[in-house]
Amino acid sequence: MGGEQSGKFDAAIEKIVRAYDVMSKTINPVPMLKIDLTPAQIKVLMSFDASAGYTMTDLGRANRVTVSTMTSMVDRLVSFDLVKRCSDAHDRRKVLVILTEKGRKTIDHIIHVRRHELERFLGGLRAPEIAEFVDSIEKTAHFLTKAKKRMQA
Repeated sequence: MGGEQSGKFDAAIEKIVRAYDVMSKTINPVPMLKIDLTPAQIKVLMSFDASAGYTMTDLGRANRVTVSTMTSMVDRLVSFDLVKRCSDAHDRRKVLVILTEKGRKTIDHIIHVRRHELERFLGGLRAPEIAEFVDSIEKTAHFLTKAKKRMQA
């Protein structure tokens, strides 16, 4: 990559990092949740489907962390009774992690707080600003999805 191209690339990355930082600080309900979980643990909890159990490998892959890191996170979630470990009915050698009722209620609480925070944020905007914001978020999500698929190919 040439010097001028490299400079544009660096400038673009800096702008993206600053924008992401502003977004994560502006629309961040974690302090309002009043639960003793890290953002990474919340992300793991939010990756659960109420009807499914996951292996540590699956959870680690979905959250882009090693199995040993995921084991530590799950240990913490188990200690709060948000998930539990159980044997797979079809293969007793497999250990699955499933959501508890308390975990489901915690997810519902997180979703409620996030929604409230977004309503508060959007409430100060006019309709055209909301439409512009939503459009830009959707375009960003679409772009990131395409980029991720290209990276995995």
